[in-house]
Amino acid sequence: MLAPVAEAAGIGLAIQQIDSSQFPKVRVYVSVADSGGVPITGLDDQAFQLVEDGKPVTSIRSQPIIDSQEPVAVVFIIDVSGSMNDAGKMDSAKQAATAFVDTMGPNDSAALISFSDTVKIDQGYTNDKAALKKAIAQLAAKGDTAIYDAVSQAAVLQGAVPQRRKVMLLMTDGDDNRSKQSLDGAISAAKASGAPLFAIGLGNDVKKDVLTRLATSTGGQAIFAATGDQLKQIFLSIGDQLRREYVIEYTSTLPADDQSHGLDVKATYRGQDSQVKGSFVAHKPQLALNVTGLTNATKVTGVQTINISLTSGSVQQIELLVDDKSEGTVTQAPFVFQWDTSKETAGIHKVVIRAKDPTGTTTDREFAVEVVPPTPAVTSTPARPAAGPTVAAVPSPTAVPTPVPAPASTNPIYYAIAGGVALVVIVGGLLAFLLLRRPRAPAPVAAPPPPAPREQPAVTDRTEAILPPVEATVVGGNATVISGMATPSTPRLPKGKLIVVQNGAKSEFTIQQAETILGREATNPVVIRDPMASRRHAKIVIENGEFWIEDLKSLNGTRVNGEVITRRKLVSNDQIKIGDATVTFVTE
Repeated sequence: MLAPVAEAAGIGLAIQQIDSSQFPKVRVYVSVADSGGVPITGLDDQAFQLVEDGKPVTSIRSQPIIDSQEPVAVVFIIDVSGSMNDAGKMDSAKQAATAFVDTMGPNDSAALISFSDTVKIDQGYTNDKAALKKAIAQLAAKGDTAIYDAVSQAAVLQGAVPQRRKVMLLMTDGDDNRSKQSLDGAISAAKASGAPLFAIGLGNDVKKDVLTRLATSTGGQAIFAATGDQLKQIFLSIGDQLRREYVIEYTSTLPADDQSHGLDVKATYRGQDSQVKGSFVAHKPQLALNVTGLTNATKVTGVQTINISLTSGSVQQIELLVDDKSEGTVTQAPFVFQWDTSKETAGIHKVVIRAKDPTGTTTDREFAVEVVPPTPAVTSTPARPAAGPTVAAVPSPTAVPTPVPAPASTNPIYYAIAGGVALVVIVGGLLAFLLLRRPRAPAPVAAPPPPAPREQPAVTDRTEAILPPVEATVVGGNATVISGMATPSTPRLPKGKLIVVQNGAKSEFTIQQAETILGREATNPVVIRDPMASRRHAKIVIENGEFWIEDLKSLNGTRVNGEVITRRKLVSNDQIKIGDATVTFVTE
């Protein structure tokens, strides 16, 4: 159990995300925790109340999500002012942030922002845990405290990330004494980001009312710790809340007007309740854009070439805005902008690609980048060659022609050589005549050659020649083809298939291995996309020509024909239940 770390009694409620992308259907993701940050589980529809623009929502449906696989984007906002050097607070903050990184899933990402006199992006969004830990380890404390500037700039980053689930995690040990931005300005920016802010106050010098306003205005939480050794526990409890949450679904009665609307969420648990405010946009159908040449939370310099293409819909014009100031408009393809960043001040800027369709509806793609001045070119004077003696070039030798011999008819030696050659030819001919007249010995009789072996057909692979090929099998809807040649040592497996019905969709999977894993993990042969399914929930094995199903110690259990099982033999038409998914086993 976690020791209490939040000073306020009662329960904590945070809105992790409001998804209105499929408006009028709205999905609200919330986490509920006790005063110690421990997630509260087992709540039903009656535990939640929603009020939309002042009017109660009459029909809702809630369900728990445990260890959701949907990616989460986190931005750490860490105070590195001089006071963080006191009492080991800086080291405690580093250890806490590092522990949180260790809990991140493979699809989660995080960025690191530090602040003192100024705000700095120490690490852009990445799922590389080693890179995040390295950036955290390099934090050093000095200077004043610019909390509001840091929150405002982190909100710009979070507002631009594509993930639907995102959170800002602020840790500070003091009050703002350096920001150019006001508290109200920081709150406004944080609310616009669509990300809840978890504000962690360390020590006695923090302004609790300020951090509470920052957190609750975004649907987040404020948590206060007396000493640095509590930070790791707080960070881990927040990470646990992100992975144990509830999704509340309802159908809005508001018009699709592309306007922001308020949503109040209230949770009740054992006579205690908590309420937070959120907002969402009643979206009209939007254009779909693809932007290349800009990446969120990166550094840019010089001229940036930005290309925009449409993946759906039609467009009347596309506009480039930097810090809400128009930098140009394109009305026909190709949609390309050349953004000269040298004309901008150094620092973080909001860049928006705004497309307008023929009806006047606009669609924005937002980015936050840091403009850095170009590195000045270093010019150098080429070194003069050292003085030395001048070496004269040596001309190549002139080729000497080969003397041509005089004609043979004018050379007396020719006659002498010709006569000697004629004498040798005459003597050699006489000797050959005498040798040919000698009687010859009979030639030995050669043994008859062995009979040629019968021609065999060429076989390059004995297995291929003897055994029939295994049929290619298509797995699921992704058409992953597995093919190969049978081997004498591989027995032929009995045939079976699984008919999976989940979320109203039906799919079939051929069982073609001795062991088939079912669960939520994407690498499983059979993926069960249900929040009540474990990553590796159950497995089907083939033993002695029979099919068996075994529960892999799943959190919510495996049922066959309505009975909870540990291990059981399968027969044709058995129904397997994993969460709300139904899997029918059929033998062939």
